[in-house]
Order: sequence, then C-alpha cells, then structure tokens
Amino acid sequence: MQNQLALSGERIDEKVYPQLFHHVGMIRGEYLVREIGQNILLKSCQRFVKDYLATICLLYSDEEVWYRFSELTNAEANSLDGTKEYFDERHPLFGYRGTRRLLACPDEFQAEAHVVTEVYQTNPNLSVIFLL
Repeated sequence: MQNQLALSGERIDEKVYPQLFHHVGMIRGEYLVREIGQNILLKSCQRFVKDYLATICLLYSDEEVWYRFSELTNAEANSLDGTKEYFDERHPLFGYRGTRRLLACPDEFQAEAHVVTEVYQTNPNLSVIFLL
C-alpha cells in the first residue's frame, strides 16, 4: 500500500517524510483561496495558488501531484474578497458547491483552470480532481 500526502495550504520546503509518502494525493484548492481570503478571480490569489502548486510540483517532481479544484461552500465563497456571484442557500453543504459552483460561475472556473494550466506547462506531474 502506498501512502499519499494530502495538503491544505501548508508551506513546506522539503519533502514530507519521503520514506512514508509516495506522492501528493490531494491539494485542496479551497484551502488555498481561504488562506488568503481572496476569490480566484483576483490576480493576487491566482499568483498565490500558482506559486504554491509550482513549489509542491517541484518538490515532488518525480511523483504525481493531485490538485482538487475548489470545493467552497457558498458561505465560504461569499466571504472572499473579489467574489462576484453570491448565492444564498438554506443549507451550505448542498447546492452550488465544488464543480456545481464552478459551472454556475464560469469566470471562476476559467481563472482556476488557467492557473492549473500554467503550472502544468512546466510541471507535467500535476493532475486534477473535480468533485460533483
């Protein structure tokens, strides 16, 4: 069995227990945008996510790195600087969350996809996960 490292925006400068973890099984996109309190539409947020992904991909250049597109609840997304689309729902865990929100807000999806694509150009070990 191979162990996978999951990251939620932690800053690391070297591989975490390389003898224990075989690759990065998931970087949670929503943790990165929440870390700086900004929507992916803002250039500063895009730069932050890009730099973070590039750093992790470089550290784990010989292994797979999986990035999960943002799975923000509407309450979380509504509180971020730069959010343009606000949704008010009765229950924050259902409805426009994850891929559904990205489909409802195509500009956010395009911005996040652009960041991932830029990182992938120099780091082909980067792969993506979408949750419905």
